Amino acid sequence: MTTTVQTARGRFCYAWHGPHDRPPIVAIGGLTDQLDHWPEAWASVFAARGHPLLVFDARDTGLSDHLDHLSVPSAKELALIALGLPSKHKALYTLGDMAEDVRALTHSLGVPSFHVVGYSMGGQVAQALALAHPHAVLSMTLLFSTTGAESLPLPPPSLFAALLGCCTRTAEEGKAVGDLLKLLRLTRSPVFGQPEIELEQVARASVRRAYRPEGVARHLHAVLTSEPVAPRLGAVGCPTLVLQGERDPFFSPAHGADLVRRIPGARMESIADAGHALEPAIASVLAESVLRNVAINPR
Repeated sequence: MTTTVQTARGRFCYAWHGPHDRPPIVAIGGLTDQLDHWPEAWASVFAARGHPLLVFDARDTGLSDHLDHLSVPSAKELALIALGLPSKHKALYTLGDMAEDVRALTHSLGVPSFHVVGYSMGGQVAQALALAHPHAVLSMTLLFSTTGAESLPLPPPSLFAALLGCCTRTAEEGKAVGDLLKLLRLTRSPVFGQPEIELEQVARASVRRAYRPEGVARHLHAVLTSEPVAPRLGAVGCPTLVLQGERDPFFSPAHGADLVRRIPGARMESIADAGHALEPAIASVLAESVLRNVAINPR
């Protein structure tokens, strides 16, 4: 069951699963992700071990505040920025702003400290959060993520093109579902990825819950224009686990290795045959890895 809360940084939709007597595991999603994108099994697995799970819609996503007073970068402008070419589009908000949203949400819920799991872009937000609020973040698990360093390999053009397709509004539900479905096909595991019929159900449910291509565009703009945190990651002090998909088309193993190299004491676990998706087939494996990292500094 979801609810909304007004914070100092806007209104957020969230769901709290499990007990309230321990620091929660706060899950930060990636581009296009709403709070129901996380594996259903996680809530029960974590609760059975006494750990609450807090999931939420980020700004410009799902049922949280839509920042429609801000402009929307076009697919062409985003492509120019990705190529390192000049763009006239002004800064909108940053990954650091999104990290402050997480702290505002937890503060409004009376949570002084918590564990964080960041998936893809959410992993970049988690890094900014751990740097800005070291006393609040007890542990950090970075799931299929990156430091954003310029020297790292870029995703293939087909994948970036599919992502851009999710940034442009269409009046037809079928076209919106198809755009998201194209991205989901490219990010699933080639070995245990969800079958086509399940992917289509996921895409349709997401579009019907909240269709926000403008938010996807602004999130991608934040990813492309935010100041990289890579040079500052040596200051991260919490136990950090990097979960890397061996067949991740978005962030290849070089991205995971860079995280481990830059974050003191970080450990990496490679997930065999995993792509860039939170597949049901590996949900329990990922959950157990998160719990092992949480156990290092449970409080």
